[in-house]
Amino acid sequence: MEKLNLKNSLVFFDLETTGLNINEDRIIQFAAVKVLPDGTQKIMNQFIDPLIPIKAEATAVHGYTKIDLVGCPTMEEVAPDIIAFIGGSDFSGFNIIRFDLPLLIEELGRCGQILDVSSRRIVDMHYIYRGLHPANLSSAYKEYVGGEFDAHDAQADSIATLDLALSIFDKEKELVGDSIEKWESFGFDRSKMVDFAGKFIRDENGDVCFNFGKDKGKKVNENLSFLNWMLDKEFTADTKNWVRKLLKDT
Repeated sequence: MEKLNLKNSLVFFDLETTGLNINEDRIIQFAAVKVLPDGTQKIMNQFIDPLIPIKAEATAVHGYTKIDLVGCPTMEEVAPDIIAFIGGSDFSGFNIIRFDLPLLIEELGRCGQILDVSSRRIVDMHYIYRGLHPANLSSAYKEYVGGEFDAHDAQADSIATLDLALSIFDKEKELVGDSIEKWESFGFDRSKMVDFAGKFIRDENGDVCFNFGKDKGKKVNENLSFLNWMLDKEFTADTKNWVRKLLKDT
């Protein structure tokens, strides 16, 4: 199996959390495999005390309770280590565009750490696999890699997603291409995407527009007061980072 064709390091990561609400829930496990252009791999697996209860439905999925996290550091304590591990890397994972990446940005933002992904490549293996065969990570892994793996543990999921990427990019090279630019765009058009929550969108000219409320479809520079209003409301950290960036650039 060939190594990934990378110009920049690529972080495959996964989270386990207290629930599925990006604004309210917290990370209890951050695990990642960083693949360097030369094929070298580095691993980080950090359990975190969320300081809030873990929802029963979340425990039913990943099996962790507050008792399991006694003595673990808080996100504020480990946020600098996570930022340092990621460095200037691009991102990959399974379904990270909809959940893991915006939640990670939200959590780091609470700790005063800004993770700007606007210029980074994001290769979501969910979209690549869905474009080939609709299914979830477990069935994708079984089909392309073979065998079973321990799903719903962040470290196992991150490693499994890396194995899935290596297998798909090897076996399906003619379909998905052999560069991170082609992988990122396979099955997912990022050209109109701005923030993960979808409060902004790019028009056919590439200009950023509002994508909600009474000003939906209008360019943001036509209503700067609305941007300022958003800063005081409960939008995600990623969306507010974009608001600040848009105000600065406008």
